[in-house]
Amino acid sequence: GVVGHSYGGYNAARTMLMFPDFYRAGVSSAGVHDPRKNRYGMWDWHMGVGFDRESEEYLALGNTHLVDHLRGDLLIACGEIDENATVDHTFALADALIKAGKRFDLKIWPGVDHYRLGPYAQMTFWDHFVRSLLGQQPPRDWSPRG
Repeated sequence: GVVGHSYGGYNAARTMLMFPDFYRAGVSSAGVHDPRKNRYGMWDWHMGVGFDRESEEYLALGNTHLVDHLRGDLLIACGEIDENATVDHTFALADALIKAGKRFDLKIWPGVDHYRLGPYAQMTFWDHFVRSLLGQQPPRDWSPRG
C-alpha cells in the first residue's frame, strides 16, 4: 500500500495509477491532482518560470488523465476548508474516476484545513488498509480517543 498527504497525496494517487500491478491499496490525502487548478507559480520549481499552463508537458503532471489504470482500492480524502490543496482537486480526481467507471472511496473532513487532519482521519486511513490489504474488518469499538 501507499499513503501520502499534500504532494504526498498527489504521489500516492499517481503511484496507484502508474503502477497498478504493484500497489493494491492507497490513501491520497489533499492531493493536487489537476494542474489547471493550481495557483500560478505553484509548480515553477518543477517547470521553470513562465511555462505554458496549457502545454502537454504541464497537463501531463496531473492525475486525472491516468484514472483508467486504477486497479487497487483507492481512498481519496481532503479537508473541507483546505486552503493549500483545495477540495476541487479531490473532486476533479473523483469526477474522472466516476467517468472511468472506477470504484474508489471518498472522505471529506468538515471544518478541516490542510494541516489539521486529526486522529479520526488517521483511523480512517488505517481502516482502509486493514480492509484492503488484510481483508479484515477493523474493530468497531476502537476510537482515536482511546
